[in-house]
Formats: sequence, structure tokens, C-alpha cells
Amino acid sequence: MPAGDLLPTSGDCYAAQIGDYLFADDGFGGADWWINELDGFGDQDPKTKDMPYALTHGSKATVDLLDDMAIVFTLRCDAGTPGAGELAFKALCEAWFPTSVDQELHLWVPGRGHCMVTGRTRPVKGTRLFMAKGKWLAVATFIATDPEIHEL
Repeated sequence: MPAGDLLPTSGDCYAAQIGDYLFADDGFGGADWWINELDGFGDQDPKTKDMPYALTHGSKATVDLLDDMAIVFTLRCDAGTPGAGELAFKALCEAWFPTSVDQELHLWVPGRGHCMVTGRTRPVKGTRLFMAKGKWLAVATFIATDPEIHEL
């Protein structure tokens, strides 16, 4: 399956895909998990290399680099039953299971289109919001160890 092939190709829907797992606004593409909030995407922090002077004011300015970028998704799921909610959460955890190799996170961002960053997933944290209806909230974090955003 080509990377990012589950994403929308136009419109104002936010979507993210890692491997063959999709979550998107309004359940685009039948996604079980919908994006409630997207934080950190595009937030760039400098990793300064400036060296302070020991015997005078200020510091020696050198080339600043970009630090990694933490992209945090707040997700929601309305699976309909407790069992379906548990299975949806299990599938999300499996898709976002931390690995020791970099992965590609593909996003559809309105106005920017198909974007991709490289990095690592972190464990998903979930909350059973209304268990009888299989409603969940979850937080999924991706650390873009290479903070460059590639617009594809």
C-alpha cells in the first residue's frame, strides 16, 4: 500500500496516516478515530549552539538548528458498543506502537495538502469517556525526529 494513499486529495478535512492506519475529521474514509485537535504540527523550536562568553557580556552566535517536533493528536471514537470501543482502541495502540526505527507520518492539511514527517510514535493514552456507548478519547503523539515538513 503506497504511503499516504488513504488521505483525502482535496478539501478542508484534516487526516493522518501511519502505515495503513488512518484517522481523520468526520470519519473520512471510514476512520474509527476522528481528529479532535492537532497540536505541534509546524511548531519549530531552535536548538541553539550559541556559546556564552566567560569574561564578557553576551555569547558567540553560531548556526541554530531545529529541534525535534512533537505532534500531538487528540482523538475521539464513537464505536457504538463497549466491545467495539475496546477493539478500536486496541487497533489504534497497535498502529502507534513505538518502534526502534523511524516511520513516516503522512498528513492531509487544508491549504498545504499532503505533508510528511519522519520520526517515531509514542504510546497512545486513552480514556473511556462513555463506556456503554463505546465512546473514547485518546492522545497519540508522534515525535518528528527530522523536523522538516515535506509537502508532497
